[in-house]
Amino acid sequence: MSRALDLAGITTGGALTTPMRKLVDQAGRTVPKAVVRGLRDDGIPPADAGRRVRELGPDGVVADLGANLRDNTAAIATTPGKGQRVITDRLRERQLAAPDRLTGALDETLGVAPIPSYVQRGIRDDQRALGPAYESALAGAAPVDTAALAGPEI
Repeated sequence: MSRALDLAGITTGGALTTPMRKLVDQAGRTVPKAVVRGLRDDGIPPADAGRRVRELGPDGVVADLGANLRDNTAAIATTPGKGQRVITDRLRERQLAAPDRLTGALDETLGVAPIPSYVQRGIRDDQRALGPAYESALAGAAPVDTAALAGPEI
């Protein structure tokens, strides 16, 4: 069932074994019927499946394309055998890579997160640099009554 995870380039065509053409992947392997059925049930044209998986990025798999494909994958993952090992190993690898993938996406979208100690150091350095200017600007300044800013007493 590892074929189901390697469908990055599904195309139509292949050998004629019946009056209907089989669905084959880029390597020329026949795509399992459960995957073809899942694509159909999720409303995904088989010719679009490879493009859609590639759009998901390097960690995308066919199971990410729809609920039926995800359910088929879950069924295989809970059935002892080679398919179970392939799917659970692949999903475990993907899970381990998730923190780096999420951090990269956040950094790309929001910018690199500041390191608090660097921010605090920058604030201290700026305060030191501006300290003399503040001292001279405030020298001899009268106190400011801020009571009116606080509002009426309760």
